[in-house]
Amino acid sequence: MAQLRGLEAPHTAILSWGVEELRDTIRSTEENDVIPTGEIQRIQYGICELSDLDEMGTLLAEIFARFDPPPVAMHITPAEFEKFIRCFLPRVETDGLTIVARDAESKQMVGALLTEDAAARLPSGLDLLSGKFDPIFNLLEQLSVDYWGGQEPSPGGPVEIIAPGE
Repeated sequence: MAQLRGLEAPHTAILSWGVEELRDTIRSTEENDVIPTGEIQRIQYGICELSDLDEMGTLLAEIFARFDPPPVAMHITPAEFEKFIRCFLPRVETDGLTIVARDAESKQMVGALLTEDAAARLPSGLDLLSGKFDPIFNLLEQLSVDYWGGQEPSPGGPVEIIAPGE
């Protein structure tokens, strides 16, 4: 991760990994004790665990509501965005595709990459969110149609990054 939380607006990137490729990388490096934990330049990283979920939900909500153009344009508050993030949290631990980063000294979470299988069904609860999300969902739906060309992603295929934040 390029910046610590609070220093600059977050930088995001689109990654094109397959779910199985990511899981295989995690499995193979677990044997060498590289993942699920590691440290780079005073940042410890690892696979998201149940104990990380609340902190990650709050962190991503704060970042996206303050810096991501669509939520900012729609005046989505951190509390509203956290409701969105929390829709995805029940499957985070079992999927094993989400990564969190913590400051090595303070242990404060400084980043997270909320990721899931692109073929996964949308989580329940999205229909209960504020109408402020509707234009964002419409935009994302159009991008998905354009990208997939009417095809459905296969399970175990590409990962979908729901919320990269740092």
